[in-house]
Amino acid sequence: MKNHKAFIVAITVVAASTGLAQYSVEPPAPAAAQRHVASHGRNFERIQRNYLLCLNSENVGVVESALGHVTYMRIAYPKLDLTVIQEKLLDLSMNGYSRPIRRKAFMALKVFANPSLYASAISAEQYSGDGLFEDIAGRRNP
Repeated sequence: MKNHKAFIVAITVVAASTGLAQYSVEPPAPAAAQRHVASHGRNFERIQRNYLLCLNSENVGVVESALGHVTYMRIAYPKLDLTVIQEKLLDLSMNGYSRPIRRKAFMALKVFANPSLYASAISAEQYSGDGLFEDIAGRRNP
């Protein structure tokens, strides 16, 4: 019951307080993403704080969802300073409490190192969080 409540609270925090809430299922296409940055640029500090809360959740689903969203955010907005999130990804890749979390955090770190390499991953019409990680897993570093 406690995990269920934590999940609901984490999802509510993300959905209610971020400028990306309308994209909780599917993030925007790249062109729309660039317009979104222009119109919501000041909200990214708050968005980063909210994703950090989700990455620290005890609920595996919340953490995995946040991993997908921050990975997408790094690809869509490669110039944003997401150093704090990157540090949390490093921690999760080594100390995450499940194998899927550690694996997805490791893949997210690959994206953070070179987001332009993965730009085509978010341009696909059939984008989904799992599809993003499948695409990342299939790519080789240059």
